[in-house]
Amino acid sequence: MKMMIVDDEVFVRIGIKTTLDWGNHGYEIVGEAEDGMEAVEMFYKFMPDIVLVDVLMPRMNGLEFIKKVKEQKSDCRFIILSCHNEFEYVREAMQLGVRDYIVKTTVKRDELHEIVDRVRDEILQERSSRNHHVDEDARDPVHRPILIKEYVNGLLDGLDDCDTEIARKFDEFQLDLKVPGLYSFIISVDNYAKMKKEYEPRHYELAMAGIANIAQEIFKRNTHGLAVRKNDRDVAGLVSLEFQELKFNTQERLLGIAKDIINAVKEFLQIEITVAISEEATCYSQIGAAYQKASKHIDRRFFTGFGSIIPYWEPQIESKEFKEALELCEKDLLEAVRQFDFEKAAMLLKDLKGMEVFKKGRDADHVKRIFLNLVLHIIKLTVDEPHEKEKLSVPSFNPSEILSAECFSEVLACTGQVLHAVTDVIDGRFNDQNKSILRRIKEYVRENTEAEITLHDAAQYVSLSPGYFSRLFKKLTGENFIDYVIRCRIDKAKCLIINGEKLWCIAEKLGYTEISSFSRVFKRIEGISPRQYRLKLLRDISDEVK
Repeated sequence: MKMMIVDDEVFVRIGIKTTLDWGNHGYEIVGEAEDGMEAVEMFYKFMPDIVLVDVLMPRMNGLEFIKKVKEQKSDCRFIILSCHNEFEYVREAMQLGVRDYIVKTTVKRDELHEIVDRVRDEILQERSSRNHHVDEDARDPVHRPILIKEYVNGLLDGLDDCDTEIARKFDEFQLDLKVPGLYSFIISVDNYAKMKKEYEPRHYELAMAGIANIAQEIFKRNTHGLAVRKNDRDVAGLVSLEFQELKFNTQERLLGIAKDIINAVKEFLQIEITVAISEEATCYSQIGAAYQKASKHIDRRFFTGFGSIIPYWEPQIESKEFKEALELCEKDLLEAVRQFDFEKAAMLLKDLKGMEVFKKGRDADHVKRIFLNLVLHIIKLTVDEPHEKEKLSVPSFNPSEILSAECFSEVLACTGQVLHAVTDVIDGRFNDQNKSILRRIKEYVRENTEAEITLHDAAQYVSLSPGYFSRLFKKLTGENFIDYVIRCRIDKAKCLIINGEKLWCIAEKLGYTEISSFSRVFKRIEGISPRQYRLKLLRDISDEVK
């Protein structure tokens, strides 16, 4: 029996999970959410049997949540988590069919167990009664599609029927689904949030019905199969391969069916879908477990991208290659951002989009946290500099843009947008006052050519961070600061050569410990050695005298 806990107080959720060994009592806590909006998506994903839900929560309260989802699973039961001053809400909840309520501040362990067990018994009794009606109506062509959908969804959700009973029901429903060789398909709409926003409810329902019909047609064309609407986002499929098909190219056969469904839905409905394929159910009672395992992997579309196929035989753990690539990517991006090298950061983001290794990820939340941290670092750059705070314009950013992203490319696009906006903000600081700073720096360098001047020293001189100063200097002069310092030293060296000073003495004055190092740098800048430069000067003077 699957349970969900919905409460905005983390300690309440922890308390419920730990107060009883739920697994040993036949319950599985499939998810927990801190508000109604998060709970809606989780409900559609796991289709729980029992939901313990708080009344007062941010964004969407418990009653709104119940109203939104209760039609999706008619035999789901809701238990209200209440406080003493919320009894008005509890009355309204009872009108919505809520079975019981628990006062969070006083509930005891045994009382909680008793309430949940009572609700479980009601669910089992109702399912047993419904099965009797199924027997009577299974051959009625009007009722049959509805009954098939309800029964198959129950199986996929873990309905505890034995192999003999399931085989009998399939026979009554005239479903040619045999074991071994039975596989589950999860056909899931991509970019779900955007699609729900753009489609009117009626049109969305028609689109989902269209997906189920296309899948059913392709199943029939290829083998024996059934497609039913599973929830607001997914269509479920059961595919039975013939015995001879199991011997040869099973994986290619399943991939071909999945690919046909993806292409047909895109062609006829202009909708992208991802398809997950479960492991084989060798007996009917394994159908639910196989489907549930596959449903946990559908979120890998975050890495594989929209319109992909996620089969059971692919590795289910993150590869070492992926982890190493992610660590290196995080390090390089943070370093580029800290150095204000936005061009390099943008290039790194572009390269990441096409890297095959990032299709092998598994933990989407971990990747989202890394890039959220990176974006916050980028935005922080606009407020760290003491210079011109009164003119600052910090780019707007909502963390949910990354946290709610459905695929890795969306995360990269969001990061790139913030990077571009911050680049514009920082570049906007390059005004007349910055040029005044540039004049001060140039004077500072010319007056200290005999000293060892570092980027850090120069940035400190004008009260800027090294990274910001480096970008500012490059923006205004077109060259790196260190290159400018070297050029100023060589200009000074040329003046000293003209004055007739010895080369070893000039090298020493400019901070070079060896004359060979000085000569090498001089030749790189001027194209000739210091000695050749002196000879050229003497020839020029001699020519003028003549």
